[in-house]
Amino acid sequence: MIAPVSDLQLAESRHRYKDPRTGQLTVSVTSVVSNLDTGDKLGAGAGAAVKLTKAGVDYRKVWNDKRDLGSRVHGYASLWAEGKTADVLEGDGPYLDAFQAFCQAKNPQWIESERAVVHSSGYGGRFDLIGEIDGLAYLLDLKCGKPYPLELSLQVSAYRYADGMIRYSKDGTAVMLEPMPHIERCAGLYLDETGTAKLVEVDADNASFEAFLHLLAVRQWCDRVKKVKP
Repeated sequence: MIAPVSDLQLAESRHRYKDPRTGQLTVSVTSVVSNLDTGDKLGAGAGAAVKLTKAGVDYRKVWNDKRDLGSRVHGYASLWAEGKTADVLEGDGPYLDAFQAFCQAKNPQWIESERAVVHSSGYGGRFDLIGEIDGLAYLLDLKCGKPYPLELSLQVSAYRYADGMIRYSKDGTAVMLEPMPHIERCAGLYLDETGTAKLVEVDADNASFEAFLHLLAVRQWCDRVKKVKP
């Protein structure tokens, strides 16, 4: 018999976030943002896949490797922010070096790391870090690829304006919301294979949040329509 999955396990392994106020699973922030297409996003992705295939490369493996790298780097940074050690895979070292160099240069005072959040509109997600940098409260999202400022603005605005952070019980049940810390700036912290870190601030204001909510509404409408049997 398969053991039931806890709310915390759903959040950490499946990016599904339960609102403790309603008991309902929410739509993930990243899945909403992925629906943004301001031009030929689908065509560009297909073109990249074709190019890799012609070169004899499995494009799915390339994309999955990038995704897995990002997940590992997030884990390393979270442990570092909490003052813990991490077992770093060979090849991942430069990314952690970049994060450590940023911390040594800026001496951030970390307030929260890897916290799940939800909003009454029906979305949930997990931000990377909140900390004080140069006297200002920043919400940071760690990135290992090239910048996508529009998507990043939508993503971090959703975290910034969430109703609160989920508190889990010892058995992994979502039991309550804690208030969001005060946030003054939002940015992406880009880490690359050369060991370099670059802080890129984005507008994560009310306008960005409203745009995110519009995308969420479209996503929710699509989900409802798909459930209607012809």
